[in-house]
Amino acid sequence: MIAARTSPPAFGDDAPAQRPLGCPITVERAPTMRTSVVIGQVPTGWDLARNLTGIARVVAAARPGDIVLLPEGALSGYAPDLSPLAHLDLDALERGISRLAALAREHAVHLFCGSLLHDDGAWWNTALYFAPDGGRWTYRKINLAMNEPQSGHHATFHQP
Repeated sequence: MIAARTSPPAFGDDAPAQRPLGCPITVERAPTMRTSVVIGQVPTGWDLARNLTGIARVVAAARPGDIVLLPEGALSGYAPDLSPLAHLDLDALERGISRLAALAREHAVHLFCGSLLHDDGAWWNTALYFAPDGGRWTYRKINLAMNEPQSGHHATFHQP
């Protein structure tokens, strides 16, 4: 409640009735929504089971409604040398995707996870989104940065 200091001016016959000075008025505020963004810096390699274990730990630590962000290739693995893709078990990858969807539902979180996916004879660098209600969306990265310098060979910042 806020105490009114002055009454509003009235204009014409259809003006609202004036409140006496000092009459309390009620101010309604919109409800506040809070959410957290969880950045899951999980180590990723070419071992799907190990990757899923790390992802599950991050998701289990999140609260309902949180947005959980995982790195590029968090599920499948990702590295400059992509030759291990030739041995990646596609059925295990599909089971991993189903597990991610289940984790998002079980913990009621918004889960964003990167993975390499195989479709139409090609591998796609993909971002996967799993909603708490079971919805799923994918985004295929089509503008790949193939000419970026290798990590570890250049300083991010240079200070003279």
